Amino acid sequence: MAYIVFISDHPDREFLREPNAKAHYAYLEASQHLILLRGGLVDEKTKSFFGGVLVLDLPSKEAVAEFVANDPFAKAGMQGEVRIERFNPAYCAPETRWREK
Repeated sequence: MAYIVFISDHPDREFLREPNAKAHYAYLEASQHLILLRGGLVDEKTKSFFGGVLVLDLPSKEAVAEFVANDPFAKAGMQGEVRIERFNPAYCAPETRWREK
């Protein structure tokens, strides 16, 4: 089943991003077989990340919550609000259409 996850960073914990980024990206790369889509949320003014979105192929909401909790950013205390919802994809544009140029 597909689930979409919206993750907001704690606003006062940006200092945790750099020391945990390598482990975070390694965790995501090792989990590519579960990830249908992933990306960061970027503030228009500062161009800084303030969270992320995942679409995961996992059997339950509990499995998704466990996956998110095991992310190095979560373990470091960087994550704020996490919202998990069942997702029913209806259409997916070709990759080249939604990459920033």
